[in-house]
Amino acid sequence: VAKYNVVQKSKRESSHDRKRRAHGDPNSGKLKHHNAPIAISGKRKRKLLRRLNRDQKEAAMVKALENNMGDVDMVSAEGTALGLLEYFEPNGED
Repeated sequence: VAKYNVVQKSKRESSHDRKRRAHGDPNSGKLKHHNAPIAISGKRKRKLLRRLNRDQKEAAMVKALENNMGDVDMVSAEGTALGLLEYFEPNGED
């Protein structure tokens, strides 16, 4: 068992050295510690995607509504001058 431990220790040491040469800091040789990615459940991910899609859809609807209201205001502003004259004086007699 003691011989196995020595062999295993040397294998670990050589693999650590390889990793330090490949990925370590060039000056110190130390490996950088990376934070693990934050796990998110499938249910939570679906909920967040649903909320994002809903917000985007509402924003598009509001923008379309604003554009429509602007068009209606422009048409009504143009139409009031012409439409009122035609409405009250269709033949020019009233």
